[in-house]
Amino acid sequence: MRQTEQLCKVEAEPKSKTKSKSARKLKPRVSEPGVLELEELLAEQLATHVIISMKKQRGKIEVAFADLDDLERIYRLISGL
Repeated sequence: MRQTEQLCKVEAEPKSKTKSKSARKLKPRVSEPGVLELEELLAEQLATHVIISMKKQRGKIEVAFADLDDLERIYRLISGL
């Protein structure tokens, strides 16, 4: 089984039945294996943390950066400059 599929299984499995109030508020992020794989590939390519969120028809990509120099580095990677 591929690593991303294993991650999906682990995130989708409920933890213990005796969760605290704050633990109940946090929903585990469950995505399709293909989306998780693309998230990992983008994170590797950009050398930063990437989150892909999917809804029914649309999605969102969040790319973390440390400072303006890092943002410029990421821009150059994306734009091919």
